[in-house]
Amino acid sequence: MSFDYISDFRTQAVIEADSWIGAETDGYTFTNPFAVENDATLTIGAQGLDLNYEDTFTMAAGSRVNQEGGMTNVTLRSGAVMTLERAQDRPSAAKYVVDGGRTAGASNLTFEAGSTLNLEDFAEIEALDGGIITLETGMNLNLGTRAEIFMTGAGSDVIQDGSYTLVGPRSCIMPRQGGRLYMKANRTLNLFNDAFIGNNDGHIVLEDGSMIRSNSNAFDVQFFPGAEFDLGTGASIRIENNPSSTQRIVGTASKPIVFQGGELRFRGSKADLAHVSFTNTTLTVDDGADVTIYGAPGQPVVLGRGFNVERGSRFKAQIGGAPPPLAPRVTADDRVAEVESISPASATPLEPSSRVPAQLSLAEPHDDRPDADLAEDQDLPGTLTLEAYPNPFNPTTTIRFSLPEKSEVSLIVYDMMGREVTRLVESNLSAGTHEATFEAGDLASGMYVYRLVAGTYAESKTMLLLK
Repeated sequence: MSFDYISDFRTQAVIEADSWIGAETDGYTFTNPFAVENDATLTIGAQGLDLNYEDTFTMAAGSRVNQEGGMTNVTLRSGAVMTLERAQDRPSAAKYVVDGGRTAGASNLTFEAGSTLNLEDFAEIEALDGGIITLETGMNLNLGTRAEIFMTGAGSDVIQDGSYTLVGPRSCIMPRQGGRLYMKANRTLNLFNDAFIGNNDGHIVLEDGSMIRSNSNAFDVQFFPGAEFDLGTGASIRIENNPSSTQRIVGTASKPIVFQGGELRFRGSKADLAHVSFTNTTLTVDDGADVTIYGAPGQPVVLGRGFNVERGSRFKAQIGGAPPPLAPRVTADDRVAEVESISPASATPLEPSSRVPAQLSLAEPHDDRPDADLAEDQDLPGTLTLEAYPNPFNPTTTIRFSLPEKSEVSLIVYDMMGREVTRLVESNLSAGTHEATFEAGDLASGMYVYRLVAGTYAESKTMLLLK
């Protein structure tokens, strides 16, 4: 089925079979709901084609949209909502592909301020071979369980012009095979509830002051061989508060993981690093973190700018898997610091020493993050439940949770920038069902994260305030 003329869309808003939108619709704005039904494939593509959506764009499970190259531009305007509906598994999921046809920028999908992208369970959107997806400041991004955003192939970008929080369990954003995630200046990407950022031979760029921050899970940021990270002034990647698992940042001799600029910070976490290259990047180990960096026998471990280790934290430089014949060396630029030779069997904290250069500072611990005491996200055994009702709400909702055993409990509400809004509960509670009321009369409409921590377990969910 081919739709070439604007008149077709005045009578046909539902795509039920394989269809094509062509050149005669250039410049058209859809003001009514638009839907692609189960198992239908819609192809959008023509030289210089521009389409706009102002209402809902819904894709059922099993449907697919191929937005092809040739300078095809699709824009979701303020108030428009694109939803890829929930599927039971990956093969039956809805998928939207922005395909540049191996020409960078030849196919563009833009979400303007006030628009919304909902990727429900297992749904997927991909910038492919030069396709570009732009998330403007003020758009709303919601990912369900295992929902995915991919950038695949050289010239394929997802441009993040706002700050977002991912809470869908195992949802992810991942550049791969030369694709790129580009975060503009002073933006934040917060990761909760097993959501993660991956980098599989791709590229992540953070402009000045931007930050990717993981919260309580070792796999929030996944590093694959060949991954590259360009970090602007004040930009950082933070692995926070995961003492029970070990974050692996491990490349290969032929495909090292590359960091340029900015800061890689470990707070209260464990990490192993190997085949990692730093250029003008600061490595910070604080808040009780335990980090080991491995080098090849006879090779120095090189840091591009320097590193900071707080008291109570541990940094180990280890050559190979046995006590090395020569003491490991850590270099900052062209200055060399000798660090105590440490083997797996005799690991000890790095102590202040006259052998340590000025770039290695040991300061008193400090903590400026809102979720410093959170433990690894897991499901509580037994009867843990966590739910807000009503949801959406205005202006009051009740958050109900149950505990299988007596626990130290905190219930905290965050905004989508990861900032704490209020602490609803901070006490020792008995097993059973409990409630807390969230009053949002003075808050702006939007999505909020509520997070329950009980002992060593935690869970996060979202609620929507609509005024």
